[in-house]
Amino acid sequence: MSTSFFASLSLFMVIPFLTIHLTSLGVMTLEQAGVVVGISFWIKRGGAFFGGLAADRFGRRPLMVLALAMRVPGYVLLAYGRTFPSLLLANILIAAGSAFYMPAAKSALTLLAPAEHRMRIFALRAGVVNTGAAIGPFAGAALLTHSPELMFLAAAAAFLGLTVANAVLRFPDGARASRSSLNLALEVAKSPYLLRMMLFGLLFFLVYIQTETIFPVLVKDAGHADKIGLLFGCWAALVVVSQIALSRLVLTMPRSVCLLLGFAGFSLGFLILHAASRSGGGASLFGLVPLVPGFFLAIALFSVAEVMLDLRLDYDTSLVPADRVGTSFGFINLACGLGGLIGSSVGTFAYETLGGPGEMPGSVWMLMAVLAGLSALVLMRQRHGEPTPDVQKPL
Repeated sequence: MSTSFFASLSLFMVIPFLTIHLTSLGVMTLEQAGVVVGISFWIKRGGAFFGGLAADRFGRRPLMVLALAMRVPGYVLLAYGRTFPSLLLANILIAAGSAFYMPAAKSALTLLAPAEHRMRIFALRAGVVNTGAAIGPFAGAALLTHSPELMFLAAAAAFLGLTVANAVLRFPDGARASRSSLNLALEVAKSPYLLRMMLFGLLFFLVYIQTETIFPVLVKDAGHADKIGLLFGCWAALVVVSQIALSRLVLTMPRSVCLLLGFAGFSLGFLILHAASRSGGGASLFGLVPLVPGFFLAIALFSVAEVMLDLRLDYDTSLVPADRVGTSFGFINLACGLGGLIGSSVGTFAYETLGGPGEMPGSVWMLMAVLAGLSALVLMRQRHGEPTPDVQKPL
C-alpha cells in the first residue's frame, strides 16, 4: 500500500503537465504529443498482458521490483530529452514499468484477500493511490516553478527509493501457473466472460483518456494554466472521498445500473466541457456558470464515474480462478490500453479540428459525450454471466 501511495504521488507530479511540457519544447505538435501519450498509455495498459502472464508464471515480487526500477531512467530522459525519439523512449520506459507492476500488484492483493473482502481491499488500494494522486499535482506544480527538470528528477528519485524498499520486501507469493505462458493465455482467452470484461475496459478507457490528454489543454487554452495542478489535486481528492462512499454501494447495486451511472457521469462532464469550449475562453459557461467552477463541476462528475467503473471492472475481473488472475488482469489491461490509444489519438485530432476554444459547431466534447452514452448502451445489452467468487469455477 505504501508503494502504491508514493508511486501514485510521483506519477501524478508529472501527468497533469506532460502534454503541455511535450508541446512546449517545440519538437512536436499537439497531435504528435497525443500519439506519444496514447502509445505510452497503450504500453502501460496493453503491456500489462505480458506482465500478467509473467506474474502468474514467475512470481509477483521479483516482477514488481523490476517494474519499479524501469521507470527511473524514463524520468531522467524526460528531464533532459530534447528530441522526439528521446521523449518517446522516456514515455515507453515509464509505461513499461507500469505495465509489469500493475497486474503483479493487483494479483498479489487478490491472492492475499478473501473473496468477500476484495471490494473493500480494492477500494482501500484505490483510495491510497488517489491520495497520492491528490498530492502529486501540487508537488509537481511547486517543483515546476523552479524547473521541469527538477520535477522529473524528483520522480526518478522516488522510484529509485521504491525499488530499493521493495527489493527487501517479503510476502506470500501465491500459486504459480504450471502451464506455459502461451497455453495459459490461450486457455484464459477462450472465456466469453473475459471477452465481455475486455470490451468494458476498452470503452471505459476510450472515454476516460480524454481527461488526461485534452482536458489540461482546454484549461490552458481558456487562460487558466495556473489552475491545472489545483484541478487535478482536487480531482484525486474527490476520487478518494468517492471510494469511501461508493465501495459498498457499487457491489450491492445491479451491474447495469452501475454502468449506466458511470458512463452518464462522463457524458454530463463532457457536456459541461463542451459549454466551456464554446465560451471561447470567456468568463462563464453561456453566462450561467463561472468557467473555473464549471471545470470543478466536471471533475466532480468524472471522479464519481471513474470510481464506479474502475471498482466494478476490478471486482468483476477478480472473480476468476486464482492461478489465472494475473493473466486475466493482463488481458483486461490490454483492452484498456487499446481504448486509451484510440481515445487519445481521436481526441487530440478532434480537439485541433473541431473542439478548440471559440469553435461553435462540432465540439470534441459533444462527440465524447455521445460516445460515453453509446458505450453504456452497448455494455448494458450484454449478458454478464458473473462467476461465483467463493467457488471460482473454471473459465
